[in-house]
Amino acid sequence: MPDSSEPNGQPQAGCPLSPEVLPPQFRKHVDPEGRKPMRMMAAKALIPMPPAEQVKALFILTFDPEEDVREAANAAAANLPDSIMAPVLRGELPCEVLDFMARRLTEKPQYLELILLNSRTSDETFAHLAGAVDEKLLSIIADNQLRLLRHEGIIRAIHENPRASAALLDKVVDFAVRSGVNIPDLPSFQEARRRILGEEAAEASLPAEQTAEGLLEAHSGELAEEFEDEEIDEEEMEDRRQTLAQKVLVMTVSEKIKLATLGNKEARTLLLRDPNKLVQAAAAQSPRITEGEVVGLTNSRTIPDEVMRIVLSNRDWMKNYQIKVNLVNNPKTPLPTALRLLPHMRPSELRSLARNRNVPTALATQAKNLIEKKSGGRGA
Repeated sequence: MPDSSEPNGQPQAGCPLSPEVLPPQFRKHVDPEGRKPMRMMAAKALIPMPPAEQVKALFILTFDPEEDVREAANAAAANLPDSIMAPVLRGELPCEVLDFMARRLTEKPQYLELILLNSRTSDETFAHLAGAVDEKLLSIIADNQLRLLRHEGIIRAIHENPRASAALLDKVVDFAVRSGVNIPDLPSFQEARRRILGEEAAEASLPAEQTAEGLLEAHSGELAEEFEDEEIDEEEMEDRRQTLAQKVLVMTVSEKIKLATLGNKEARTLLLRDPNKLVQAAAAQSPRITEGEVVGLTNSRTIPDEVMRIVLSNRDWMKNYQIKVNLVNNPKTPLPTALRLLPHMRPSELRSLARNRNVPTALATQAKNLIEKKSGGRGA
């Protein structure tokens, strides 16, 4: 008897991507209600498309109602030419598509390396690869300290990978222990705790609520909601902020990273200023951070250098005009970057910048030159 969870050959799970991610002219090639020959051509990568659209279309077609279409799409995805693979895996594919590609390119380490170096790759994909890749790629995974502290599954997968050398395991575990991570069911953690923290610390078993996972479970709801009540007055708000700051003071680096990733705006605001760059990065890369928060960050002259670097590398944020304006006017923005942003400024912002004494002279001078150029030499 066929599985009732998969009627008529339908995949068990629905596709997480809508055909809307493709340009209108390509959506008909992935439409399950459309003609099967057209979908099959797309599944065999026979429809000319830009590389990124090609890969997204193949991903969507692996959820097609017809099994042969799904099989063709899976086969094509694993055998795309380098002219498509190289630029796409470096680019801005959704994390679901990067995971899809990672699981089909297990015999092509040069492509897995690109996936591991892509900031859009999910921690779950890192954990999957950590259990399967060779020593060279494991080194890339081990060097991504933020991910190690943010997702315990990556450390576990490295332990389970027979290709992981003893030296690499020691490196990962020692770093994790020094950062406050404890995975008591892994013997290597007990050995590292003895070596780094002493015999008593190694023998002491942490209560569940004091581990990183336990702390988040106990406090994430409280820290995520305690500032959402609009009825509280300013004095009470300040008291709550101080309470949050006190909690953060006793957290390990690992716990701060988890809070920065999953906590609320108030937690992120506090942790964006943490002395540890990994904590700053976790807050800036939190899936919960809003574009409005980034606008505020770029308007601050005390924005940490690590946070500035993350903002400048995020292509989605850099499409926001107000963020560009803030960056051009922010003295913390590297001069070459500010100069590249100048041509995108409106005349009103250029005039303001030309009079801004807080930016480098070269930037103000270039703004004035652009004003004169746009006004036909009539000056500002």
